[in-house]
Amino acid sequence: LGLGNTSDKNTPQRVGAESDWSLANGGTEFSCGLRGGMVFCWGRNRYGQIGNGQSGSTNVLTPSQVGTDSDWTQLTVGYQHACGLRNGGEVWCWGRSNAYQLGEGVQVNRSEPVKVLGGETYSQVVAGTYSTCAVTTGGALHCWGSNNNGQLGDGTITTRKSPTAIGSDSDWAEVYGGWYHMCGKKDDGRLYCWGENRTGQTGTGGAWELAPVPMLDP
Repeated sequence: LGLGNTSDKNTPQRVGAESDWSLANGGTEFSCGLRGGMVFCWGRNRYGQIGNGQSGSTNVLTPSQVGTDSDWTQLTVGYQHACGLRNGGEVWCWGRSNAYQLGEGVQVNRSEPVKVLGGETYSQVVAGTYSTCAVTTGGALHCWGSNNNGQLGDGTITTRKSPTAIGSDSDWAEVYGGWYHMCGKKDDGRLYCWGENRTGQTGTGGAWELAPVPMLDP
């Protein structure tokens, strides 16, 4: 909770004294926030997901700055990794990389942000459980990481070590991350989902979807 202790709370508690937070996002046993162009994280740090250059069993009880940069514009938190968008459209990730979810092509946990491969510029990024997707500034959709349930949407269940184009469409506006599925919105407002559909979470009426499929109309 970032309060400096490990006591559970059943009512909202203020994190620090600052009043300029623009975004907060929670992962599994850790959280991150964005303020003044800087990213701060707190909580469990076993895989380096706090992004402060350290990792291990020591919990971080109050917000700790991720690096020293102040040009972050977006932030997304997954299961045990996090990613952010920096001014200029670069995506950087940190934390666990057991399924290549950091997008740098190796299974090495990182306690500091690393830039994803490919040289693309992005307008949005979202972290799933062990995977990540991002929309390029040209409207293409790229995903990487674990794909055991088709959550990357490239028509396979093959893990991708670095950003991989999902189809050839260039009209993606946004992408959203779930547990083992993803959804994205096109420029025309239509919503598409893909990945695990054990409990109907893709809204497509089918089974597992290995590529983006339009949600059924209500």
